[in-house]
Amino acid sequence: MLTLLLVLVALVIVGGVVVLLARDQPVLPDEPPIAAPSTWPGPDALTPGALVEVGFPVVLRGYRMDEVDRVLDDASVALAQRDARIEALLTVVAALGGTPSAVGIGVEGAPLAAEGAGEPQ
Repeated sequence: MLTLLLVLVALVIVGGVVVLLARDQPVLPDEPPIAAPSTWPGPDALTPGALVEVGFPVVLRGYRMDEVDRVLDDASVALAQRDARIEALLTVVAALGGTPSAVGIGVEGAPLAAEGAGEPQ
């Protein structure tokens, strides 16, 4: 009985050591990183079509998070640059005595709808 108890304790100790040594290793290795999604132009050439067309390679555990994060970061940079440009242009319009509605900009920088568009029938 004592021998069985010692064998169980030894197995628990060996199992604990194995877990401690292996816990920092991934269970399934990732595929080698790919430099970029093939259809992503980067933040300087961001267009609505580029966002629609972006594709991510699927790896064993889904999409590569670093690629998705890079595309989202690039999109946020491009949107921030666009918003800054809109603000600068609105400041110029205001300095020239115009109003946002005079240049086709609605509330919060949104374009005004074309006449007759979006009205209830």
